[in-house]
Amino acid sequence: GCEVLLSPLQNKGGSAVSITVSFQTFSQVVPLRVWYPTETTITVSDETLSTIVAGNASSADACEQGTVYQNAHITATATFGGVGFTSITGNEVTCITSFVSSNPTVATVSGTEITGVGPGTTSITFGNNAVATASASVTVSPETVVVNY
Repeated sequence: GCEVLLSPLQNKGGSAVSITVSFQTFSQVVPLRVWYPTETTITVSDETLSTIVAGNASSADACEQGTVYQNAHITATATFGGVGFTSITGNEVTCITSFVSSNPTVATVSGTEITGVGPGTTSITFGNNAVATASASVTVSPETVVVNY
């Protein structure tokens, strides 16, 4: 098999990067198209996370659990292009990236879930030193949402 490995530092592409493929006496120059993200978007299912209180819980139950906040789901999409390419938009890339919260005292991120921790505002961005840039703002509110069960 043949394998071409690119690191996050190789973040620009082209429509006809020439690669020489050689095996024993055979040698052939082949074009390699390298697509890269030209635009990225982070979307949060709920930009305001409120305090959750069970409507039929006693005050002792609420005190026992402490303050519990709503959570939300994160998704990421990208537009891929390159020199000489027509851009392809709306590509779901959530499963190949990670996310971080700029203020973990307000909200934490685990996988694709944001969980409120305390009142305030935080920015959700790509993790792992990603070359792509995008952010979504999330506010954790002290307002209460009553959940009846």
